[in-house]
Amino acid sequence: MNVDFSGALSLKRFPFLDAARGVACIGVVACHCKFAHYLHWYWGVMDFFFVMSGFLITRSLIANCDEGRGTLAFFLYRALRLLPAYLTVMVLYELVIYFIGTKPQWESLPYVFFYQHLDVVFGGKEIFPRVHEMIPYWSLVVEEHYYMLWGILFCTFAHAKLRITPATICGVLLLLVLAIVLRKAGVDWWTLPGRYDGFLLGSIAGMIIFTPHKVHLSEKTARWLMVIGWFVCGAAFVRLVWSSLLSYRDVALFNEGRWIDVSCFSIFSVLLVLGMVKLDIRRVHFGKIQDACAFIGLISYEIYLVHFPIVSILKSHFDFELNGGGIVLFVVTLALSTAIAQLMHKALTASALKQREGVLAYIEARLPCKPSARRDAPVGVPLNAAAVSLACDEPADGHPERND
Repeated sequence: MNVDFSGALSLKRFPFLDAARGVACIGVVACHCKFAHYLHWYWGVMDFFFVMSGFLITRSLIANCDEGRGTLAFFLYRALRLLPAYLTVMVLYELVIYFIGTKPQWESLPYVFFYQHLDVVFGGKEIFPRVHEMIPYWSLVVEEHYYMLWGILFCTFAHAKLRITPATICGVLLLLVLAIVLRKAGVDWWTLPGRYDGFLLGSIAGMIIFTPHKVHLSEKTARWLMVIGWFVCGAAFVRLVWSSLLSYRDVALFNEGRWIDVSCFSIFSVLLVLGMVKLDIRRVHFGKIQDACAFIGLISYEIYLVHFPIVSILKSHFDFELNGGGIVLFVVTLALSTAIAQLMHKALTASALKQREGVLAYIEARLPCKPSARRDAPVGVPLNAAAVSLACDEPADGHPERND
């Protein structure tokens, strides 16, 4: 099998990953519209998102460090990408609560400051309030925790010193096993300690592909790793199919075997992500259907923010039955969410992203230490090929897109 991914270095966007994100987003909306009964495995989409986040965020961090910028620049870029739409939803929720007066005010604060679910990191009790309209936001909180941790570790250690060696691979395997053990021991899987294996797999894949000069593995070792990888992916797929057909039935979300199935989804998702990257390298395109899904993927973050509040409002005012009503609820929700998300993306996200370089230049001009020159660049690779746009969410056409 051809394992050459060097063509990925020159890509500024990944249309297949964009489309996959759109399909996954549509599936999440469908499952929140009474279709979870038929889609037992919808929760596994989140592990796919986490793998993709680790993969693309690592690419952003590599480009960030190759341009001589550090943690501050990375955090600023992520904040301007994610917070405008996110905080707008929080403000609108608090305004509704203020005028309606049916719920306590300031329930959204644990979400605003991303400390939601920290109360159950190690199996503790729920201390912070859970807001029904923000139930899906647990994944956004987990992702923000990962961005913070991995951003600091990568900018201060991984980019300059880490090499992909047999010892590194063994360390990664131990961390993956630790994630499984933690879940088996009762660590909550709605938190980063219970879900980091997906991020880790995606991040390591990103480092191997986007910093090939850091990969110090013999041909024999690489071949054995590839064989083992395919075997593990096959075993994970068999496990998922077996569980889906024989175990899960209508209780997929809370089955006793989910502690291992989370890792199975993550392992299988790596194979899917790498396969889609290979298709993007080959410039494979499936026409308007792919373009439509990619458009949904472009605004999937905003759709994810607004779709569940819309579902909650519609359910509270209309009686939707599963046999037909669920389809109506899904169609209406997807249409409204897409329209609102597109407006938010243009008015908030895109506008904020246009200011990133200016804000960063303003901050850097007032820091005592100027950004260092580009370091650890691969020999023989020009800057414009190795250090792509700081975030994969900024393609050549200038329209920002979500990659995490």
